[in-house]
Amino acid sequence: MSRVLLCNPPAPRPTMRDYYCSSTSKAGYAWQPIDLLAQAAHLREEHTLVWRDFAVNPATPDEALRLIESDRPDAIVGLVGAAAPDDFGFWRRVHERVDTRLFVSGDLVRFAVDETLAAYDFIDGVLLDFTAPALRDHLAGKKKVAGLALRGKTATKAKGDFAYSVPPYELVWNLPYRHPFLPQPFATVMTDHGCVHRCAYCNSGRVTYRRRDTGNLAAELDWLAAHHVRALFIKDMTFNADRERTLSILEMLARTGPWRFACYLRPDRIDDELAEALAQAGCAMAMVGVESGDDDLLAAVRPGATTANTTAGVEALHRAGVPVGGHFLCGLPGETPAQREKTLALALRLPLAYASFNLAAPRLGTPLYNAGDGVADGSSTATRLLDPAQNRTELIAWRNRAVRCFYLRPFYLGRRFGQAVRNGSLWREINHAVALFTQR
Repeated sequence: MSRVLLCNPPAPRPTMRDYYCSSTSKAGYAWQPIDLLAQAAHLREEHTLVWRDFAVNPATPDEALRLIESDRPDAIVGLVGAAAPDDFGFWRRVHERVDTRLFVSGDLVRFAVDETLAAYDFIDGVLLDFTAPALRDHLAGKKKVAGLALRGKTATKAKGDFAYSVPPYELVWNLPYRHPFLPQPFATVMTDHGCVHRCAYCNSGRVTYRRRDTGNLAAELDWLAAHHVRALFIKDMTFNADRERTLSILEMLARTGPWRFACYLRPDRIDDELAEALAQAGCAMAMVGVESGDDDLLAAVRPGATTANTTAGVEALHRAGVPVGGHFLCGLPGETPAQREKTLALALRLPLAYASFNLAAPRLGTPLYNAGDGVADGSSTATRLLDPAQNRTELIAWRNRAVRCFYLRPFYLGRRFGQAVRNGSLWREINHAVALFTQR
């Protein structure tokens, strides 16, 4: 059996690069990369697998290189991300030191496939769809595979529902993965790939939307329950992309529970029935994209969303007893200071358990990203603004003020302290608070 290394490379700060969305950890959290889990599930029967995630086991590039050399891999599935300073440079060094084949996944390559293969001769292929068994089939010598781009060959997309066996969780259970809203151990799972919505600032709607076979999902849940794992990070970009399907999955979770899970939702697509189903299934945190408190900005970047239907969705979750985390953007194209104040006012008005205020940055694969910036050279987009006309210093000052206004309200502090004491998460809450107030 050949040896395949699955690797999230080192970076100055813990960095997640999975699901075509790259970010650095604000509070020391890190989940199992879903790209690598899905590929490990496909590869486990025919290959010996090695797992290296330098987001949870930090190492310098030189230390990571020595470890990878000692692994002696015949092939590598590696991640690359726009939030890291030089992932391509690291993988070039690996190529120079280790005689192996390299296949990559991540935002930097998924939306610049031809440019990547032309610029980096040490990359053998780009995963177009990490849920597909294309790499397994390619390593087995099959000529036609769907979901993997190879140099000199015409790439084809994977189609239809997808399925993969239970990932080899034994590779990751002993690693210090943490989620800010879930107990340990937890598993990162998915029920679909891509998104049916096409928000201007998000790339999820630009990848092929595919649904996971529900029987296959049920088999993984049964395995997790049998191994006493009852916490899930549902990594779908929009868990309620298909309302009726989501209700069916929630019924499955409620029937096979108890579960505690966190998920991403569109708040403007939530009603009382869906909110109650989330509560019954064990939703411990509904993370929703509020984005802006101004309807004109929302209309430009998120078709169908308004402050009214967003507020209605959040309030439905609150009535059902589901904790809600709101995500907000500042620095959207053309945004004025007055519009930012509307966003802050909405954040303070909504019944939120937490709020995340972020500078709007260009994401690869979206209409709002300048395709000439930083793809082929692998440079980071993390420090760039979505609207170059905005003043970065002013945006940071507003974000920091928004954090203080939201989190330093006396009634909010008292409620969170009481909850943290009751559920034993006080130390986690302190770490989260320190990260929020020291972010740059």
